[in-house]
Amino acid sequence: MTDSVAVDTKLLLKHLPAGVVVHALDTSIIYANSRALQLLRINWQQAIGKQAFDPHWYLMDDTGGRTLDVSEYPVSRVLASGHAIIEMVVGIRDFDDPTPTWVSVNAFLDSSQSPARVVVTFNEISHTHRLPFREIVDKAHDVVLVCEVSPLNMPNGPRIVYANQAFTDLTGYSMAEVLGKTPRILQGVGTDRESLDRIRAALTAQQPVRETVLNYTKQGDPYWLDLSIFPLHEGGHEVTHFVAIERDVTEAKLAELAYQDAAQHDPLTGLLNRRGFDALSAGVLQSLRAIRQGYAVIAVDLDYFKKVNDVFGHAVGDQVLCELAKLMQQVSRKDDLCARFGGEEFVLLLPGADNDEAYEVAERLRLKAAAVRVPVAGEYVSFTLSAGVAVDSRATQLSATLHTADQALYRAKSLGRNRVQ
Repeated sequence: MTDSVAVDTKLLLKHLPAGVVVHALDTSIIYANSRALQLLRINWQQAIGKQAFDPHWYLMDDTGGRTLDVSEYPVSRVLASGHAIIEMVVGIRDFDDPTPTWVSVNAFLDSSQSPARVVVTFNEISHTHRLPFREIVDKAHDVVLVCEVSPLNMPNGPRIVYANQAFTDLTGYSMAEVLGKTPRILQGVGTDRESLDRIRAALTAQQPVRETVLNYTKQGDPYWLDLSIFPLHEGGHEVTHFVAIERDVTEAKLAELAYQDAAQHDPLTGLLNRRGFDALSAGVLQSLRAIRQGYAVIAVDLDYFKKVNDVFGHAVGDQVLCELAKLMQQVSRKDDLCARFGGEEFVLLLPGADNDEAYEVAERLRLKAAAVRVPVAGEYVSFTLSAGVAVDSRATQLSATLHTADQALYRAKSLGRNRVQ
C-alpha cells in the first residue's frame, strides 16, 4: 500500500501543471518534475545534483531589469531566513534565449523528513506578466511619476526616473526635462509645508501616503493634485522606487476654496465675517507669540445707524456699510484683519501695533468717515463712527482684548459719539 501511494505521488508530481523542484540543504536539486524541467529549459541529467546557481539558467527580478544574485534565489532566501516565500515573481532566462519565462514562486522548508529539504513550486504567469503595462501607464489619464528611493534627503533627491504623457500634458515639462530631477521643481510658495513634511515622513518610513498638494506648471500656473505615493518592493522585499499616482483636482479644489472663502466673508462688504476673523486671527496670534509681539484691536460702530435705515431705507444703509468697509481697508495695512461682526459692528486687528499707533489709525478712520457723503436721490447722507482701542502686548487672549475694546467703544458713545477711546 505504501509503495502504491509513493508511485501515485510521483505520477501526480510528474503530470502536475505547476513546476516542482526539491532542494537539499546545500541547494542541490534532488527532484524536479516534468513541468519544472520545461520551465527551467533543462533536462533531467542537467538538473539533478546541480546547486541553485547553474550556468544553464539565471533568474531576473520582477521588472526584468536586474539579474538576481544567488543569495536572492527562493531556495537561498528560505534557507537564510527559515520563512516561506509566497508569490515571488521572477523571470527565468538562459543564454541561448534571452526572452524570460515569468513564474510565480512559492517555497518552504520541509522539516517533516530527515534530512530537511526545501520545496519550490512555480506557476507560469507569462501571459499576464507580458501585459503592456508601460503602454497602459503611458496612456493613463492620471499622472504617473516614478522616483528612485534614494537619495531622499539630498537637495536634488529623490530623482525622477519616469513620467507619463499625462504629466507632460499637465505640467508642460517633457520627460527629458525632468529625468534625474527632483519633484521639488514643481513646488512653489503656495505649496503647504505641513503637507510636504507629512509626505517626507512617510517616504522616510517607506510607507504609502496620500495628500492634496498645490504644485506649479513649467509656466508658473498653480494646480492642485490628489497625490498618492506608495513604495515599490523589488524582489518582494527591498524598496527601490516610489510611485506617485496624481489626479488633477484643481477645479474641485478651487470650488472648495471659493465655498470656504464665501463662508468666511461678509457677502455685503467683502470683509471677513466673525467666523473668518476667528479662523485667521488664531494663526496671527500664534505667530505673534512666537516672536513675542503684541497687537491692538479697534472696535468700530456707526453712530445712529438705525436712523439712517429708518429715514433712507436699508438699501442706503447697505451703501453706508460698504463705504465704511472701504475706509477700513484704506487705513489698514496688508497684514491687518478687517471684519464685520454683524449689523454696524466692525473690528480691526493690527498685529504689532501699540496703543498710540492703534489710536492714530482709529482717528484717521473717524475723520475719513465724517468726510464721506453718500449720494441719495439728489441729496447726500453723511455718517460718523465711534471707536474703542485695546492692546494685548503678549498676544495672550483675543476674547479679553475684544471685550476691552468694546468697553472703550461704549465709553466713546456715552461721551457723545464720533470719537475714539
